[in-house]
Amino acid sequence: MITDQGEYTTNFVEIMDSPLVIQDKDLSFPAGNPGYCQVDVTIYNNEDESHATTALVQLVDSNGDLLYSGGDDSDPTSNYLGGSVSQTIASGGTEILSVDIFVGAQQSEIDGYVIQVSSNDSGFTSRLEKTDTDVVTASESNGALITYRSSDTSYVSPKSRFYTSSWQSQSILSDAGDAVRIVRSDFNTKYDNRDQAVSAVLDSNGILYAYNFDGTWWTKTEIDDIWSTAENIRPFDIEYEEDSGYPLIAYSNKDWEVGQAQVFVKRFDGTTWDSEASLTISGAGKVKYVKLVAKPDSVDNTIAMLVIDENNDAYVALWSESGSSSWGSSHKITDATYTTPDYLYERGDLAWQYDSSILYAAVTVRTTADPVGKWIIVKNYNESTSTWSYDQQWNVAPAGIRQIRNFDNRFLMLRSHRDLSSNQLALLLLDSGNDVWVTGYIQQDSGEYWWVNPVKIDGGVNSGIKRCIDLDWAPQGEELWVFAGDGAESKLSYKVFEILYGTFSEVGSLGRNVWYTYTYTSTMVKDWVQVRAVPYIGTTEFFVTTLDANTAGGEYDLWVTSVPAGVTIENDPSFTSFLVTEGATTPGLSTYESFDVAWTRYSP
Repeated sequence: MITDQGEYTTNFVEIMDSPLVIQDKDLSFPAGNPGYCQVDVTIYNNEDESHATTALVQLVDSNGDLLYSGGDDSDPTSNYLGGSVSQTIASGGTEILSVDIFVGAQQSEIDGYVIQVSSNDSGFTSRLEKTDTDVVTASESNGALITYRSSDTSYVSPKSRFYTSSWQSQSILSDAGDAVRIVRSDFNTKYDNRDQAVSAVLDSNGILYAYNFDGTWWTKTEIDDIWSTAENIRPFDIEYEEDSGYPLIAYSNKDWEVGQAQVFVKRFDGTTWDSEASLTISGAGKVKYVKLVAKPDSVDNTIAMLVIDENNDAYVALWSESGSSSWGSSHKITDATYTTPDYLYERGDLAWQYDSSILYAAVTVRTTADPVGKWIIVKNYNESTSTWSYDQQWNVAPAGIRQIRNFDNRFLMLRSHRDLSSNQLALLLLDSGNDVWVTGYIQQDSGEYWWVNPVKIDGGVNSGIKRCIDLDWAPQGEELWVFAGDGAESKLSYKVFEILYGTFSEVGSLGRNVWYTYTYTSTMVKDWVQVRAVPYIGTTEFFVTTLDANTAGGEYDLWVTSVPAGVTIENDPSFTSFLVTEGATTPGLSTYESFDVAWTRYSP
């Protein structure tokens, strides 16, 4: 055990002469492993023989004292906040030893770490370093961001609020060219830049803007002209590259060559938005819908993109920044028999499995003989073999296609269970009959994964043309939460599912059309519902944002409801709600998701 930790230093402290040289080290909080920090220690063996090497990492506070799990220092040999990993390093070899440490709510206490490297097959003891991590406190760091449309001052100026321990005052951003229509937001993936964020805003004139927040100020950049005539579409998206910490905007603009669908890309390098390689899909029509999903903890900055074109065909392509920024070849998900009914809704989604890193694509489709989108196509992509396959467990003929009753499935949501050892997925459907269906790719007792039979959980939510329902997995455990605007109900409705015997089991066994409800000040029905799970383990599990419709035909209100960790699942639970703005939009523009919430990857 280390007894003399010394002063903070950027240099190594020699305990005894050692052939093992620490060449580099890095502390991060992986988004794909909430509640954990990871320390990577790069070690070089400068001797002509191999060494069985152990890297021990111990976390310290601002005083340089060791941290202990649960704050208990009664047994420092076993309860310290840290971990170790061992690996044999060949003669002249270099290895990265990665130590994963569960920190939970103690993340904010971490102010440094100690590395001890030793070998059990030689006479030397260790080489020691103590490194400042520059962790900030909650008062200095933002936890979440909401960017939104509001009538306050003008619909033309986007508004934003940051969340630390509570929602902060509203900021009014520089005017777009016309009224704000659609918003997408995201936080930087890099720990050192964790307060940086970007909001992409599409205005009613079809001009796409990027608003960059550098931790202090917002800066507006005009990206491109999206359309000549306004449509009910979202032909853009934004996502940060996992490893570089650079945001990517992918979009379709109004200038395109007939027979050549093009998706353009701009990437922010910390200073400017640079044009990158565009994607051309031969034979496709103009792109009308874009969805980006980054591969968790990707070292080559892989981002998957789903597009739906004006011919109602769906394609997927992969962006990679390894070596050079480029798109791989696109893959067509739909075919001559099965196409999407239209491009006006969110008819497709993507999700990466966290353990296998296999990409899943799911799209609602129709046949040439039956124009109603009552079928689902599910395909998966294996990067190691570069192959796309129909999901054979989606097991009706033809393979990979399944019918979900007789209504048009308009909104499809696919969510990964964010645990590095899990491959579980959840899929939620909202159809034109205002029906809601849930299914999932769930691990069985045998260890295999199977799609469970779809279950209808409601036959009459508020809307089939606005996404009045959303879902996500809780940050820890295996609870799946579904939130909805249920019919004419002014309360926020929710259901919770656990995994039991290889399928979803509803907490409380409420059954179809029955929900737990939460009452807050709003007396309006919920036209839009957005669920954002916290990407780390803390005191809050979800923010649920709702666009609440004034039934008298007036302006809409925007609310955010906070769901605390460990809350009792019941009617009127211990949630809290915050009125973001009155006059969020008007009835004629409520068709668009004019707001977006993003969580930082790191606990403040």
